[in-house]
Amino acid sequence: MSKLATQLPSADEIATRTRRGPTGACDIYGDGDIDDWRAVEQLRKQTSWADAQRAVDETLNISRPIDTDKFRYHWRRRCWHWTQEQRNLDAA
Repeated sequence: MSKLATQLPSADEIATRTRRGPTGACDIYGDGDIDDWRAVEQLRKQTSWADAQRAVDETLNISRPIDTDKFRYHWRRRCWHWTQEQRNLDAA
């Protein structure tokens, strides 16, 4: 048997795993709320996604920034960390 085959979980183990649901808290950006989203959104509209990410990372002392596409995905409220209520909230 290969190394991969011996390390794969059984179907029962996979079925019992549950994914954490949306919490509003990100492992990288911490507790997210709509005010945070509005501030980042305003900053990125006035500058760019890269500038907004740099400012957020500097403010939070993040030494290893994530990929810009992942940053954009998170702050567009598509990341699973955002609760359904936060995603549906009118941001205007």
